[in-house]
Amino acid sequence: SAVALGSSGCKKNITTTGSQPSPQAVLGSIAGAGTPQATTPNPCEIDIDFGNVPIGLNDSVTVQIDNKGGSPLNLSQVNPMLDPEFSLAYGTQQPIQPAEFGEFTVTFQPYKVGMVQSTFTIQTDGVNGQCPAPTGDNPDNIVTVQLTGNGIQLSLVVQPNVLDFGNTLINTTTKKSVTLINKSTAPVTGIMATLNGADANIFA
Repeated sequence: SAVALGSSGCKKNITTTGSQPSPQAVLGSIAGAGTPQATTPNPCEIDIDFGNVPIGLNDSVTVQIDNKGGSPLNLSQVNPMLDPEFSLAYGTQQPIQPAEFGEFTVTFQPYKVGMVQSTFTIQTDGVNGQCPAPTGDNPDNIVTVQLTGNGIQLSLVVQPNVLDFGNTLINTTTKKSVTLINKSTAPVTGIMATLNGADANIFA
């Protein structure tokens, strides 16, 4: 869902470059199963690639909008048309004071295999000279957020899945091996093996 944001009527009415609000998008914190990557073609665009995320897991990133200008910066969320596998927690954005930032969170939680993409924009009342020039209909910079993620199905097969050591002489050692087969469409990392059960101490 999107929230239309309004606040205290801080509108851009100062035209001197040094004192007007000036947006810049940067990547904040990351949480979840992977390590999303972000690129910024210009200060008013941030492209977030969540990479491969297994179905059933999710990744989240926080995006910060810094105010590099000299007066408060207002953000107005345009209704985003997001793929259902992306969700946006935008909250109520207060005017961003000079040298401070606002933030929101985007989450990717795939439910099917394959690549998905979405884009949404945020209207601002500021201008950043390093961003694409505002249009005649829109005299302020728009912050663009592009999202990409790839849902994968992890499938790690163990053969055989039962090891029967049979009769083993006391104080002797018998070894058996298993084979791990990756039937996924992406690498499987972080594999760990643990022993459980009442007699785990006699196995290694």
